[in-house]
Formats: sequence, C-alpha cells, structure tokens
Amino acid sequence: MKTKTLPTRKEVDKKYTWSVEDLFENDELMQAEYDRLMGQISEFGKYKGRLSESAGTLLEAVRFFEDYSRKIEMTGLYSMLRQSEDLTNSFYNGLSDQFATLYTKAGEAYSFFNPEILETSGIQEEGEGCLSCPGEFGVTRRPKSVKVKARDRNGKLFTAEGEDITARAFCHEIDHLDGILFKTHVIRPLDEN
Repeated sequence: MKTKTLPTRKEVDKKYTWSVEDLFENDELMQAEYDRLMGQISEFGKYKGRLSESAGTLLEAVRFFEDYSRKIEMTGLYSMLRQSEDLTNSFYNGLSDQFATLYTKAGEAYSFFNPEILETSGIQEEGEGCLSCPGEFGVTRRPKSVKVKARDRNGKLFTAEGEDITARAFCHEIDHLDGILFKTHVIRPLDEN
C-alpha cells in the first residue's frame, strides 16, 4: 500500500490558499510595518494620565489606539498565516515570535486604556446573553469573584470587586473591549425561553 503525503504549500493550487498578499504584498513590507509599529509604542506614553484632559485629547488617543490596533492585527494575521503555511520554516517561525514580542510590548504600553482583571476566584456557571448576539443565550463558565483595576472619567485609578452577576458583568464587558463575545465562554447553549 502506498503512503500518501500532504503536498507542500508550493504544490497546492493557489486558488486553495489564503491570500496573504491582501495584507502585505511581501515580507519586506510587513517587516517595515512591524518596525514602524515597534517605533510607535512609545507614543502611547504621551496620552497616559491625560485622557480626561479634554474631549479632543481623548478623541486623539482613541483614534491613535484604533489605528495602531488595526495595523497590529494585520501584522499578527500575516505572521500567523505565514507560519501556518510551513511550521518548519524558521524565518516564519521567527516572524511569529517577533509579532508576539510586539504585541506584548504594545499591550503593556496601552494597558491604561482598558480595565484589567487583577484577581479572580471560584467558578460560576450561569445563563448569559448579549445585545451583540440577539436571541443567543448560553450557560457560561466565569469566575465567581473578580477584582478589577480601571480609570474613572477623570483618569483616576480605582479598583472594584464584584461577585456573582457583577463578576460576570465585569468579565463580559472587559471581554468586549478585547473583541471577545460571551459565546467564547459558553459551555452549553440555552434557548430563548
């Protein structure tokens, strides 16, 4: 019996592959964007402690954050897709490691934008839904108790603790800031009734 082997990426018809060129035409352009993003990390510092200064400052900071986030997502997706093409390719493995470094450093730099979960304890399994997912409900597994750190509208740091439904709400809303929907945590679906 003949053993079948998977074709290499180069042997696969292009119509069956993803088009990373839609993100960046080549590795050099992605590397240039990576270098630019790494150099921009320090710019987050100019907004730290100033978000409540004025509506204009807040808008400028949010626009910078959104633009940066969009660009970092593109570099991350490119590096992940390239690495997935061939896990033995050391160049693309290195590219993926580079992105992990960028993402970590950027996350540290803009952590003051979003609330942060400091501590959790216990587990609760309760029904949950979301206005972003009309008609969808599920039992989620969340911490029973949560301690969060955030900034108020004046930029002052505070911590808050919550249990049960408050803990679930903290986790649910912080997930939204990270682009995560409650469905990620569903352990079993519920119907509308």
